[in-house]
This record gives sequence, structure tokens and C-alpha cells, in this order.
Amino acid sequence: MFINIYVIVSALIAIIPLLVNKKVVSNISLLTFSVLQLIFFFICWSSMNQLPADTNEPQYFRIDAPALICLGVLSLITIASAIKSVVFINEENNYGLKISRYATFFIGFVVAQSIAFLCNNVGLMWVFIELTTLFVGLLIYQNSDVKSLEAAWKYVFVSTICLALAFIGIVLFNIALEKNDGDALFFDKILAHIKNANTMWVKIAFLFILCGYSVKMGLAPVHTVKIDANASALGPVNSLISGSLVNLGVLAIYRFYVLFEPMGISAWAS
Repeated sequence: MFINIYVIVSALIAIIPLLVNKKVVSNISLLTFSVLQLIFFFICWSSMNQLPADTNEPQYFRIDAPALICLGVLSLITIASAIKSVVFINEENNYGLKISRYATFFIGFVVAQSIAFLCNNVGLMWVFIELTTLFVGLLIYQNSDVKSLEAAWKYVFVSTICLALAFIGIVLFNIALEKNDGDALFFDKILAHIKNANTMWVKIAFLFILCGYSVKMGLAPVHTVKIDANASALGPVNSLISGSLVNLGVLAIYRFYVLFEPMGISAWAS
């Protein structure tokens, strides 16, 4: 599938700045990846209605309208951020491994977000959301000073705790579907038997998921980590955190929210 090709090519582009420690290589890698990201978005757009809507085989990735909108926003921000990153690299006098790592982490962060948007598997989405946390922490620490270290440590620590709550919610959600046949960890498969799920367990699970994924949205009381992250991270990274990472938290919660309509508890979740 073209998603696999996108991940492999992105990984190769991300490794090059580490192997060839030169400004021009990092600049070319960032700009090349931004073009790849835009191409990937248009391929997803053209493939949205071509993917099988009903199949017995579980689909780990799904391209629908909400995911495509989030991916489009991310792609546009990636292009602007990559151009600004090139300006930052060219203005850096002491170019070294630190700057080359920036290009690698930048690409990894965008790829992790892109795949998380398209995930149709509950567990796989959680993994890539957690992966964005690690890349954000590495990008925040780009300045390698005490302030950025504190902001990076706080962001990773609080985000990981919150995502642990989301993971507990996923486990509880799976318990609610335990007596049902089918693939309980795939969003499209859950819709087939969500009516028979235990309502109490589903509600408890959603509360954990809401509290966990809200850290990506910057909601209180964990909004302070985002403030520190924006204060310490570079401008291009800030645009990705504020412009697209928030969408990831919203989409993750939305994926679970739409499952409540067949159960008749949408009003409760609202």
C-alpha cells in the first residue's frame, strides 16, 4: 500500500542528514520531504473513495473525510514549517549534529502524525500518538539548555501519563466488547457490534480516553505543558504543535465519540 511506501521513503529522507552532516543536505531533506508530504496528501485524497468500504479483512488504515482534513492541514503547515526550518538552519553558525538531528526529528514528527490520522486500529493509533510525544520532546530540546530540557521533560512526562490513562480507557473499552464477536480494536468493525456492548464500561472507558487524549489538545489542567513547549521550541515546531497536533487529539476523541450513536448515548458524551 502507498502508506508503506510513504513511511519507507520518509525514513530514508530522515536518515540522510544524520549520515551526511551538512547544511545543504538537511535543507534538501526538509524541502524534499515537504513535497513528499503534499504528494502523499493528494494520493490519499484521490484514493479515499477507491478503498473497499466493506471487507472481511481488517483494515489498519482508513481514509475518510475527518482524517483527510487533518492530513491536509498538516501538509500545508509542514511546507511552511520546512521553509522556515531551512531559514533557521542557514542562520545557524555552529552547524553540527544537533541541527542535522533537527531535520530527522522534524520528519519523524510529521510522519507519526500523518499515520495516526489514518489509523483505523485503536491500539495502533495510540502507538503513533505516543510516538509524536517523543518527537516533540526531542524537538523542544533542540536548544540544549536548561529551560528547553525542563520543558521537554515536563511535556514527555505529563503527556505519557495522560496517554497511559487513554490506554486504560482502551483496555476498558475492549472489556466492554469482550463478549462480542469480531475485531474489537478496529473502529469500523466496532460499529458492527457496539449495540451489544456494556454501556457502563463504555462510558467509563470514554472518560479515561477523553482525559488522556485531551493533553494533545492543550485542555486544562494539563495545558501548562503546551505553554512551556511553545515557549521553548523553535517557531516551525510551534506551528506544528499548535496547528496540527491539536487536531490529532480532537480526531482521536472523535473516533470514539461517533461510536456512541448506535448505542443511543451520544447526548451523554456531549
